[in-house]
Amino acid sequence: MKRTRELSALLLTLVLAFSSLFAGITVVAAETGTNFDLSKSKEATQLNENYESDVTISLPAANYKGYLDVAFVLDGSTSHDNTNLAQAAADLLDELLNYENLTVKVSITIFGGYEPILKTTELTELTDETVEGLQEFLTADYKSLDGRSGSNLQAGVEKARSLLNADTEVDGSDKYMIILTDGGARMWYDSESGEAMSQTYLTGSNEVYWNSNEDWLYRYGDTDTTQLRSFSSIWEAGQSSTDIGKYGKTYTEYLVANASDSGIASWDTVATGDDYYTTYEAACYYAATSIVTASQEVNVCMVTYQYNPNQNYGYFTEDFKTWLESYVTRYDIEQSTNIDSKTAAAVFSKVKDRLIQLVDAGSVLVDEMGDSVDENGVAYDFDFINDISRLTLTVDGTALVVTQIDENTYGFGSDGDSSDGSTYPYVLTYYPDGTTYKDITYGECFILEINVPITKNDQVQLTYSVVLTNPQTASGTYGTYDQYGENNDGSSSYSLYTNNVARLYPVDSDGNEGDPEDFNKPTVSYTVTTDSDETQDDEDDQQSESSSSDSSSSDSSSGSGSSDNASEVISISSAQTGDSSSIIPWIVLLAGFVGMILRKMSLLS
Repeated sequence: MKRTRELSALLLTLVLAFSSLFAGITVVAAETGTNFDLSKSKEATQLNENYESDVTISLPAANYKGYLDVAFVLDGSTSHDNTNLAQAAADLLDELLNYENLTVKVSITIFGGYEPILKTTELTELTDETVEGLQEFLTADYKSLDGRSGSNLQAGVEKARSLLNADTEVDGSDKYMIILTDGGARMWYDSESGEAMSQTYLTGSNEVYWNSNEDWLYRYGDTDTTQLRSFSSIWEAGQSSTDIGKYGKTYTEYLVANASDSGIASWDTVATGDDYYTTYEAACYYAATSIVTASQEVNVCMVTYQYNPNQNYGYFTEDFKTWLESYVTRYDIEQSTNIDSKTAAAVFSKVKDRLIQLVDAGSVLVDEMGDSVDENGVAYDFDFINDISRLTLTVDGTALVVTQIDENTYGFGSDGDSSDGSTYPYVLTYYPDGTTYKDITYGECFILEINVPITKNDQVQLTYSVVLTNPQTASGTYGTYDQYGENNDGSSSYSLYTNNVARLYPVDSDGNEGDPEDFNKPTVSYTVTTDSDETQDDEDDQQSESSSSDSSSSDSSSGSGSSDNASEVISISSAQTGDSSSIIPWIVLLAGFVGMILRKMSLLS
């Protein structure tokens, strides 16, 4: 049933009002981190007697496990300086708990400074019994703990990596690291000793400094940005074998260090040395190495806020966070401390969508029907069965109402229930003569417009039917059955592909268009048996039966004490083993019956 214009206007007003919540929040999706393939599958039933196959497309895949790992990484000062942000992260757990079809595991790591990790949990399944304890862990105040000062971002990332990688039950595409940080790191992590590291240098008074920004201030001051190294140049230097942490020492080494020790930068080196990278520069570099590595293994999201925005080292940390946008999905808040509750809730609403949504409204599926030649050069052609009774679309197992909009267009669900309130949640349009989409020309195909988010919690399955229009008449088996398209390589040796291509054009929860992804291509098969084949089979069976009968008779006549009746019984039993042998007993009985009649006629005469 169509919605009224008043309701549509109200929905639009609500959308606009909701969008205002995101003012002051910038979302940037990763560019070069690992782009995990979306969970998706396609399957086809074997051809029936009418050469028809039912094809089902699933988002997420039919065998999707429904597991989700979420590792939070928080600066030890986050819950103190940005209470609302920590609370919004805690509230997210309540929402995740409500997804009945997902098993969610959560870990929380609070990183410190010279004490690399202040607190951490293992990956813990989110249940009614565990959620409250995890929420308290997120919102507790850690700022007064010993060892917090210095922000060892790399240590927090490495701990979360180890927790996520240890869970072999869950695919990397369903693992998420969520980092809450201002980016102002001054320490990094020594994996061999498990200790924090920072640059060591001598000041003008010949004191050994460690975990301090005095080196930055002496080299750059606190306001001038013209002399700063860009983070990209630091990264390039580090990746080209420059030792960014050349003057780094562990906390234990620092405690016993004195001015005469080697490996400590002089004050002049701090000021002008080409090989000296300040505490901020080195710590951010090493944090970046771990974040980049993590982005190749799992999905990394960073919720960032400003660090000393009026100082030039705040300018540098902003450059560092911007550089990371190539590898992470970044949710940036244009505030530093005391972020308001509305903004914090809006940020984690976006984070939730990132975790839960498979694709968002605006995604499109193009499915081109199969037509090619098989391994023997024989042409085959599948047509879409354009019949509303052959179309089904389910969400979490519940079928949506199908409406025929015109001859070749179908809507699923209720008109007006799309995300923007303008149409059906899903609209399928059939193009019997093909069409062009995104500058690619497709033959006979349909396009499914996805006008609502598809989540990992609520699987969407579209089932339609195809028919082979030109089945062969010569005897033989055509094609190879591959139900899910998992065993073929696209070559003609499999042949009989129900579709040439099924391609998803995804849009993510932040409105970014992803690279097109192709589904596997199922294949079907069928066997043709002609009348001549059946006749030849019958002749072969009869020849086999005759040979078997002769052999049986010979065996029984050579046996001791065997009678004629016994010989007849053995011949019948042996004949019954053939496919057409059921006629033999009737022949024997008929012969006996004729003989009996002849004998009676002889007596009468």
